[in-house]
Parts: sequence; C-alpha cells; structure tokens
Amino acid sequence: MQALWRSLQESPVTWKPVHVYGHQDRKVKDPHCRLVSLNCQMDVLAKQYWAFLFKRLPSLAYSHLSIHNEGWSLWNGPSKITSPSQPTLYGLIMDPVTKMW
Repeated sequence: MQALWRSLQESPVTWKPVHVYGHQDRKVKDPHCRLVSLNCQMDVLAKQYWAFLFKRLPSLAYSHLSIHNEGWSLWNGPSKITSPSQPTLYGLIMDPVTKMW
C-alpha cells in the first residue's frame, strides 16, 4: 500500500479512486461494469506472470523482492512482515545478531 500511495502522489496524472470489490470472477458477470472486468483480467495476468517467473527463476521463492517506491521493508527469513505489532517488531529487531550490528 505504501508503494502504491507514493506512486500515486508522484504521478503527474490526477487519479480518482474507485473501489472495486475483489474476487468478482466468482460471481455472475455484469457486462456493464468495465472496472470489475478489468480487475478480473489483471488477476489472471498477475497469476500468469508470477507462474512464469517462478518457473524460470526458482530462487525467487526465497528472495526478498523489492517493490518500486515501497521504502523500507521488514523480513523474518523468507516471510515479509507487512503489519508488525510493536511486540513483533521489537522481537525481530532486538535479537542478538541485529543488536550486534
């Protein structure tokens, strides 16, 4: 979310946000709702792209992928911590190895 908001702020285009519910591909299609259709298409394309990457670059499964405009990120091994609570955050950054650095 941080990367998205920052990219929107830096964009020369004026954006008008519109909420589109996810997983609409499981419901009856409404041919009049273009945004729902585009959202479903992008979900399919995103899954195809990740399958393409993982097939050709198996090491991606364990690497820390950066996202443009994301800023700092916190990882615990191969898992990205997206919304750490204060105790979780302190537990991760106050371990002996981190404190040593």
